Amino acid sequence: MFLVGLLIGYSVQRVKGNAVTESTTLWLGIEGEVILLVFLPGLVYLDSYNIDVHMFHQAFWQVFIFAFPMVLAGMALTALVAYYIFPYGWSFDLSMTFGSILSGEYTEQFFSILLLFDILDSEHDFFRDQTYSD
Repeated sequence: MFLVGLLIGYSVQRVKGNAVTESTTLWLGIEGEVILLVFLPGLVYLDSYNIDVHMFHQAFWQVFIFAFPMVLAGMALTALVAYYIFPYGWSFDLSMTFGSILSGEYTEQFFSILLLFDILDSEHDFFRDQTYSD
């Protein structure tokens, strides 16, 4: 995805009249709040609808004690790096916003990997059940 983003960014600056360039230019004109207000409610609803309630109750305190403080710590450390090391002269509020975006991105990737392992594990159970049932 990073390489695709680099290619799209390069094509926006260098190539004119391309369909990808025109589409990217239109997307850049949209405010970030609009994208959040359009896509976030559907994503939150989908995740809340598909959650296993029993598993949620079992794992709630583990997630609350471990994941929540670690995301906050990752956000704060990223913000400190952005504030003190990056040469952009950002305010501390902007650095904290940057840290919250990046800490959320890494958390999303972590949960995507966990979801992949869950899918692979359920497929493994499916194949094991088929093998033993014969």
